[in-house]
Amino acid sequence: MQNHLNNNPPAQQPLPSQPPMAPPSSQPTQPPMAPYPPVQQPLPPQPPMAPQPPMAPYPPRPAAPQSNGSGIASLVLGIVSIVCAFLGSLAWVGLFAGIISIVLGVMGRKTQPDSIATAGLVLGIIGTVLCTVLFVACAMFCSVMRTGFREAFRNYGR
Repeated sequence: MQNHLNNNPPAQQPLPSQPPMAPPSSQPTQPPMAPYPPVQQPLPPQPPMAPQPPMAPYPPRPAAPQSNGSGIASLVLGIVSIVCAFLGSLAWVGLFAGIISIVLGVMGRKTQPDSIATAGLVLGIIGTVLCTVLFVACAMFCSVMRTGFREAFRNYGR
């Protein structure tokens, strides 16, 4: 009953698995710290600094690399010519795109020999050859089919 009246918690016993705690008086004590560091005396005034030489201006910005517009156009038209080669009836569009791609690729390699113009030139050549071969094959197929249909219609009525 006495414990409830004087608001002090009961003394706790250490658990059997824990070692007993050392009494607080056996720990080394540190001297108490001051709440604020000691005030230092102000430093004496410094002599003025020597004048600095003027800074050199920034170097000029390097020129932006020139883009090869005809090389990029050659690359795009070369890709278009290859795609049109496989679209059947648009093979003639691919043929013209391939020829223009070859011309622009040669012009692009003269002004700036980089890989874009070379790639456009190669794709233009491949696209032109593919379009020519597939256009001729389609024309021959249509001619054979037309002749075959004429023969079939002539013989149908007999």
